[in-house]
Amino acid sequence: LEHGIFSFRYFWHDFTHAVFNLPSWSARGRLEFNGAGTAFWINNWIVALGLVAIAKGTSPRSQKLAAWGAVLLIWGALLTHESNGWFQFGYRYIIDLMPLALFGVISLRPVRRSTEWLGLALMSFSVAINYYGIWWLANP
Repeated sequence: LEHGIFSFRYFWHDFTHAVFNLPSWSARGRLEFNGAGTAFWINNWIVALGLVAIAKGTSPRSQKLAAWGAVLLIWGALLTHESNGWFQFGYRYIIDLMPLALFGVISLRPVRRSTEWLGLALMSFSVAINYYGIWWLANP
């Protein structure tokens, strides 16, 4: 590779695919995803909720800073990788942030009852869109 496997030259392309790349409607009336990556928050709401929870959770400030430092270090390195996950549904490398997302969700205790329905709805949407992704990958 001209710039190697890891290079800051890939960062902006990978970042835009991971955060902003939205699916589109095809001429066949199907929701189509870009195989180079789609915004992670569309099919990985646990990570999105986890990142919000790290910011809003009840953990001590030092734990929050350590978690954000880990997010920036891990995700920043992943965004400099040439492939951005090869052909995929969603954003494959976001799985590497799942342990931090889990930390964030756990640190949000006590959960406010008034917002539990939102988390449940987003998680249900995430499961449904991932089932669609299985179908989409199997029926090109």
